[in-house]
Amino acid sequence: METVKEKMILRRLILVLGILLVGVALGYWWHMMAIVRAYEYVQPAGYVASDRVKAALEYHGIRFAESDPDGTLWFERDGQRCKVFTVACLKAVEKRR
Repeated sequence: METVKEKMILRRLILVLGILLVGVALGYWWHMMAIVRAYEYVQPAGYVASDRVKAALEYHGIRFAESDPDGTLWFERDGQRCKVFTVACLKAVEKRR
């Protein structure tokens, strides 16, 4: 038969193991959410750009652009970040239609 002291030790051991298990589960969840957030804005491999986007990329002489979290398309030229849809680009694209 277990003594009161043994029961207390067993309860504390179960409590510590439970806390460790919850901590590991939360750590794993936090790590997975960081990975999901990092790739949230990456387009899938099968993504096909619209004709408007293709025309804008052709106007700038580029093959791909990246997207901000707010949806703004941009590319890098000579170390500077440039927007894809500038006023001049939009005018040129509209003229082609």
